[in-house]
Amino acid sequence: MSYLTFSFVLWYFLMVETVQYHLGPLPVVIGFIMANFFIDWISGMLHWGADTWGHFKTPIFGPTIIRSFRMHHIDPQDITKHSFAETNAASSYPAPFVLGIAYYTTT
Repeated sequence: MSYLTFSFVLWYFLMVETVQYHLGPLPVVIGFIMANFFIDWISGMLHWGADTWGHFKTPIFGPTIIRSFRMHHIDPQDITKHSFAETNAASSYPAPFVLGIAYYTTT
C-alpha cells in the first residue's frame, strides 16, 4: 500500500512540473519508471534494515515492522495467514506524512 502511495506522490510531482513547464508526456513516463525503481530500492533498503538491525522488543518498530519482516524468513507462508489490512498496515504508517508534505508543498 505504501509503495503505491509513494509512487503516486512522485508521479504527481512529475505531472505538476510537466503541466507547469509545458513539457511533453515523455518526462512523465520516464519519471514514473524512475519513481518505481526508486521506491523499490527504498523498500528494499527498509526491508534489509529491518532484517539486519533491531529486535522484536524495539519500541514502535519492533512488534510491527521488524517482526513481520523477520517472520517471513522463518515461515514463508506466514504472510498468507493474515488479512490484507494486518499484512500491510505497518508499512503504510508513513503514508499520511508523505501525502501531507506533498499537499503542502504543491498548494
